[in-house]
Amino acid sequence: MADPFAKSKELFELARTHESCSNGMSATAVTHQAVQELLSTLEGGNGTSDARASWRRYLEASIAHLKELEPVAKHVFAWRGTLDRAYALAADGERAAGLGEPAVAADRLSGAAWACLKVCKAIEATTGPGSAGAATTTPWAWFSADTRGLFERATGAASRFIERAEKLKARRPPAGAASGTGASSGTGAFDMSGMAAALPAAGPGPAGAAPSSSPAGRSPGAGPAGPGRALDPGELGVLRRTSRIQGRVFLPWAPADATAHFDGPPKSFVDRDGALELSAPQRARFKAWRRATDLFKRPTVLAGERPSAYSVTQELVGTCSFLSSLCAGAEFERRTGKRIISAAIYPQDAAGRPVLSPSGRYAVRLQLNGVWRCVVIDDFLPADASGRVLCSRSNNEGELWVSLLEKAFLKVVGSYAFAGSTSSKDLHVLTGWLPETWRATRKGFDPTHAWNRLLGGHRCGDVLASLGTSELSKAQEESLGLVSGHAYAVLDVAEVPPAAAPEPLRRAAAARAAASPGGSAGSSAVRVMKIKNPWGRRRFRGRLAFERREVWTPALCSALRVGDADMASAVDNGVFWATWEEVLEYFPDIYLSWQPSLLPHRAVRHGCWPLASPGPRKDNHSFMYCPQYRVQLDGADGAGAGSGRGQVVWMLVTRHVTAIETDKQEAFPTDASGQYVPRGRSAAAAADAGGPAAERAFMALHVFAAEGTIDEAGSHASTAGVAGGVGFSSVHSPAAAAADGDGAGAGAARSGAGVACSSGALAGERVFFPADAKVRGMYSNSPYLLTRVELAPGSGEQLLTLALSQLERTADVDYTLSVFASCPVSLAPVPQTLSQFAPVASGAWGPGTDGGRSSSGRFFENPQFCLEVAAEDDVQLTLNGPSSQSIGMRVFKGADGARVTSFRTEEAFAPKFFGKCFVTCIARALPPGKYTVVVATWDQGVHARFNLIASGSRAAPRLTPL
Repeated sequence: MADPFAKSKELFELARTHESCSNGMSATAVTHQAVQELLSTLEGGNGTSDARASWRRYLEASIAHLKELEPVAKHVFAWRGTLDRAYALAADGERAAGLGEPAVAADRLSGAAWACLKVCKAIEATTGPGSAGAATTTPWAWFSADTRGLFERATGAASRFIERAEKLKARRPPAGAASGTGASSGTGAFDMSGMAAALPAAGPGPAGAAPSSSPAGRSPGAGPAGPGRALDPGELGVLRRTSRIQGRVFLPWAPADATAHFDGPPKSFVDRDGALELSAPQRARFKAWRRATDLFKRPTVLAGERPSAYSVTQELVGTCSFLSSLCAGAEFERRTGKRIISAAIYPQDAAGRPVLSPSGRYAVRLQLNGVWRCVVIDDFLPADASGRVLCSRSNNEGELWVSLLEKAFLKVVGSYAFAGSTSSKDLHVLTGWLPETWRATRKGFDPTHAWNRLLGGHRCGDVLASLGTSELSKAQEESLGLVSGHAYAVLDVAEVPPAAAPEPLRRAAAARAAASPGGSAGSSAVRVMKIKNPWGRRRFRGRLAFERREVWTPALCSALRVGDADMASAVDNGVFWATWEEVLEYFPDIYLSWQPSLLPHRAVRHGCWPLASPGPRKDNHSFMYCPQYRVQLDGADGAGAGSGRGQVVWMLVTRHVTAIETDKQEAFPTDASGQYVPRGRSAAAAADAGGPAAERAFMALHVFAAEGTIDEAGSHASTAGVAGGVGFSSVHSPAAAAADGDGAGAGAARSGAGVACSSGALAGERVFFPADAKVRGMYSNSPYLLTRVELAPGSGEQLLTLALSQLERTADVDYTLSVFASCPVSLAPVPQTLSQFAPVASGAWGPGTDGGRSSSGRFFENPQFCLEVAAEDDVQLTLNGPSSQSIGMRVFKGADGARVTSFRTEEAFAPKFFGKCFVTCIARALPPGKYTVVVATWDQGVHARFNLIASGSRAAPRLTPL
């Protein structure tokens, strides 16, 4: 009969073997396993009564032995953890070295060395000096091999890390490391393997499936490259360059950042980047920088389980938009239980709650320049002579989350002397949520549609909102209780049933419902919003002011969950209610942030648009040389399938920021052509990639699709308008040149001799003409451009082409394009269609060669060229002329490359005949032979220069003047 205790006996013998070799950690683990096995056997009633009694006594002795082992095992386990974190910190340092940042790398490696030395000192203090494990007393003797191995690893690693750090300190950064420019390929002095290690390829899966290291409630996407794709060298170069902002380095976030940086003596960490510059009001009262642990008796990062919007108070710093973002995010955490604001701060406990760092070192995870990045700060705060902090704070004594997040955000910006931003931009930095801006004064704004979107998103926990006031006079500020050009947080969005609403508001709602389409079918509920001034005081004196006692009936208090209106009126905490109509009148800028997991599939590309790249400085007439991307959607899956609705696609362009400009300036150009519709002017414009020149660049994203593909669309400059002192300007794109009646319409082409002719308006292919876009983007100097489209219902693959354009190129631009969709999506660059170029044929229209369009009677007096194609090929012809002229061309065959004098000569193919300063066409599978190209202006008598360019897919065709 088999011995039921054989397995237990085998495990106990193995534990004794480990113990005899002084492998205490292994002995402890195996003893635990043996005890569990023995307990299971005894509880099963197996074996004779004598055997069970004997094993029960052995079990009691083993448990007592474990109680001796476990305290030591906890020490050894902690030392192992510290050593593992030291290795992770060293790896982070090597990552920084690969990015061309030796000073940052040396700092990380020095920290790793310190952690190793800390382990050595702890082992020596516990087991005796010299040889770790010298103690011979039980139970430490059982762990001598473990401690000796740890001691040797720690001392060896400390020596290596110190040596490596010293070498890095002696090394200068490579030339151009901080320039923010360079080839997008990322080649040169930088080690791309370092960046590749920093930004691992994402695994397959939807955007909402956050990795385990991501804070709860976030949907950061599958990674910097999108699902299942590794970054290419050009993308690595973009992210490398834009790791440096305001002269400081912010490396892409790595899992080690969450755990590896917080060891060190108490109050030992001082930020190597130095103290932040203070604002003028701060300097007037400033006494000293003091550690948070010295300012407060009982400091804590969070006073409760969740942050509170009511505790946020703005002090002496112009960050009202950022603090409004904190208020909106904190209220979201309270309402939903999902951490989206407090989860940004590290270190954290096992539940993901931020905790105090004994060393004073904190890491804050922010979405910057296309990826999550690590912002390291210390806990020094500016204080006056009485010890009162001179930065934004929580009104809970000793609670630090507000001050720490503000300091991290302002470290990126560059100083406490910050004029402000916009809340949707700031929430994107904090949470990665998608920014959208509504301007209530914009023509075509639909208040009812906007309210329904906002209310639905709020109820589902999918949107955060904040508001910006318009410019108000001093008298208006005093009478209304508002602050001009100020940001406010939205804490709640609600509808009050007519029965609970006060009579004046009920009548107004009924009138609105009666006037809505469908008459009384519209909702007669009173639409209201709960709003907070981040100052923590000064409330709006509107129709729902708490001082209006007659309004706050018990029914209204119950409907809006207001406990005591009388008490609320007695304490001004900056929180108030306003009707939707009042919001539209006094808060015309509405900033929204949408949860990315609404659209679970994501694709991302990082790109560079160098100023030196081919193409004209102004691309309002031609997109030929613009960055273009092919979007492929699998319509057989996703929210739209079987629902009668099409797939939803949101596209976000993020321009990378490398410098912040604080000089007051207007944020729109004055010398560029086109129709300008100012969307607000900045009081202190935030500069983008490349500095001030790039900040003044107006960009737009245009969507091209097959006819009938798009049902609804919207384009937004996601931070347009003014709130908190900073805004951005937008302009409508210039009117497209109308097609000339003498030729084909925009995007169309006539064909002959069986040649398929395309102007590039096919979905998924390279496009050329702005007029062919199904969604024309709004040009804006905002760092975020959001475009939304809903596709027509249908299954199967659907293709889009996205074209990024600038009104006028003035600087290199690094950017990230993110596509979020309700179905699986892929994103890839669209290459230049035909890459084999013939030499450019330059010419001019002048006396005797200025015949004008074909109906002029002098058409064949225009310049002509022989186009020679050696073998069947795809051929593209492009004609560039002066921006003030409409130009065109026709291609004939049958003249064997000689001049053409009559329309009786057969036409080979015809591109879009006339376009403003630019026309192009691709002839597919053009047979070999000689063709005659006639180039013309619309009007006769025009004298101007032009360039004719021919290219092929396999070989360059030849162009010869005739």
